[in-house]
Amino acid sequence: MKQLHYLFTQRPHLLNLVMGPPDCGKTALLEEYIRKYGDGGGIGYINCRLVDATTPTSFAAALASLGKPALLERLPASVWTDELGAWFTQQFMAIAAGVASLAKLKFDAEGEAITFDFNAAIEALRDLHDRPLGPSSVAAVLTMYNGLLDIWEKARKAGRLEGVLQYPVLVIDEANVLTEWSKADLKDLRFFFRFFIAITKESSRGHVLLATADYAFQTWLTRSLRVVVQNVRPGVISAKQGGDGWTPAKFADAALLLLDSEHNVATLKDMKMRLGRHISTAVAKGHNAQAAAGGQAVAALIRANILSQRPYSEWSQDIPPDAYGPPSSDPSTIITAYSAVNLYCMRGLREDLEKTINE
Repeated sequence: MKQLHYLFTQRPHLLNLVMGPPDCGKTALLEEYIRKYGDGGGIGYINCRLVDATTPTSFAAALASLGKPALLERLPASVWTDELGAWFTQQFMAIAAGVASLAKLKFDAEGEAITFDFNAAIEALRDLHDRPLGPSSVAAVLTMYNGLLDIWEKARKAGRLEGVLQYPVLVIDEANVLTEWSKADLKDLRFFFRFFIAITKESSRGHVLLATADYAFQTWLTRSLRVVVQNVRPGVISAKQGGDGWTPAKFADAALLLLDSEHNVATLKDMKMRLGRHISTAVAKGHNAQAAAGGQAVAALIRANILSQRPYSEWSQDIPPDAYGPPSSDPSTIITAYSAVNLYCMRGLREDLEKTINE
């Protein structure tokens, strides 16, 4: 219990796995922990013995009905009075579109505004496991969960969350049920694992813990996670060697700049200057020349799907406003890794990247 509590009170950085033989007390431990620390929400618990999680749509329904209410109940009521409440309403309606019936929900149109019944939403989410989800709603469930994590993170940073658990927790008990998904569901399975990696190892916005009595699950999980990155990793390794428009040192500098950033982003200006410093003739001519030279390398890495460029948007939910520059200045365009998996692969190459910079 003590070790579990220590894990959940730290900044998320791992996809966690708890293993033990049948009837050794894993489920009892998890349930006792939830009773002790989960009062008022914060811990989403999915016991795959008790819910249908044998297909992507049924698992997504379980995530919606058992995972989301735990996040909702801990959020301050004030979040529903701003644009985040409107965003949440929109996402919830996207899920509702793929559900046979949501009679408990009541949306009242007042001009262009929508009145959202918070309590009805929680009850409807809890009821989703009894109703069929359409395929499009699987993505909507994950989009909505991701958005809730963003709302939670903003509330945490603002000091608006009460209780010892400052990061949300998702526990999937008897996770070996995921191994029963059919071959036709492999694409969705990888999508879920990419999502788990993104919210734990990459953005550190929430804990995910998988529990099982099946020791073969560890091998299966390792293989599944490897498949998630195997299509991306070769491209990142190749980019590390240099490419059309960038050198190994420029790639290493770009990757390290992202990895060392709090939000794993950099302003376009900073990225240009960082990569431009590798061209001595441009540096000698001044900042403008250095930025122009660095901009060519940035553009090349974007064309190669190694980096991505993001203009500022007040509707962005995955990147906080302060990542776009100081509040006193106009928001800057930012540079990110092309995807969370790309960033994960960069992190795995960190030692090599640092050696490249120091050579």
